Amino acid sequence: MKTKNLTLAGLTILLASSLVACSNGESSNSESKDTVKTEKKEKKTTVQKNQLGLTKSQNDKFNSSLIDGLNEDQGYASSGDDSYSWAQYIDTLVYDNNRGLIIKVTSDFTNFSEKDKNTIAGNAVGLAEAQLAIMGKNDSGTKTIHSNVYMENTKLGSSKFSNPREFKWK
Repeated sequence: MKTKNLTLAGLTILLASSLVACSNGESSNSESKDTVKTEKKEKKTTVQKNQLGLTKSQNDKFNSSLIDGLNEDQGYASSGDDSYSWAQYIDTLVYDNNRGLIIKVTSDFTNFSEKDKNTIAGNAVGLAEAQLAIMGKNDSGTKTIHSNVYMENTKLGSSKFSNPREFKWK
């Protein structure tokens, strides 16, 4: 969607600069070249950013913070804090540019009811949202993170677009 908007914006700029150049009686050739260079620069920037608007280095930092946060929550769970017990059923979390948040779960996860699965996966999404806010990339709280739940290479479910903390299970 962002690529389409950028393309439309680029074409609008190109058309506008051509019209201005023509109305001034000037050749739009040099302005056209500048616009093409700007469009290429915008495309490169867009390609390097993902759905959350993170650069590659920010995405790497985000993924590192996801693992650190998960490890911390698993530590609380293993020391007996029941409010973090959900973390015991998450193997890893990673944000992928094309697929969103990937929640890899343990084999014990499949034994839970749909309600409990929603709670566990929803808490994982909450952890990701918190890490994003800590990075200063979701201060307004308006960015949602689409996620998919996997056990090894098998997709078990994905979050609903209407509510990223509710899931549709296979």
